[in-house]
Amino acid sequence: RKPRDPNAPKPATSAYMYYSKHHRAELRRQDASISFGDLGKRVGAMWKAAGPELRRPFEDLAAADRERYAGELAAYQARQAPAPAPDALPPTAGAPSVETIEGEAEIRPEGWWHPKAADAAAASLAAGV
Repeated sequence: RKPRDPNAPKPATSAYMYYSKHHRAELRRQDASISFGDLGKRVGAMWKAAGPELRRPFEDLAAADRERYAGELAAYQARQAPAPAPDALPPTAGAPSVETIEGEAEIRPEGWWHPKAADAAAASLAAGV
């Protein structure tokens, strides 16, 4: 499993989790001896039985948290975007040309290799060009 980036935004919290956090504390105050499993079962049954009017405040909190996450994720991904790669070598006179992804011929020295150039060459071979 890939380790989580500590700088990545915290995922959005669901409406059920907001409901659970609120009602777990309330149920704990009523019965301090309730086990963790029984507490989870009771909260789950309460959520299932709750009507739309009881769920609405928690769904609103979850919607706001989804918006927060979407904004933070977009900013995080913008920071993580790789910088454009500079041209590795300038064109050389008399060197073989390789067709690039964009379809333009590009001059590269003998023995030069780049994954994009190799993909373009393989695609042109497969197309019969």
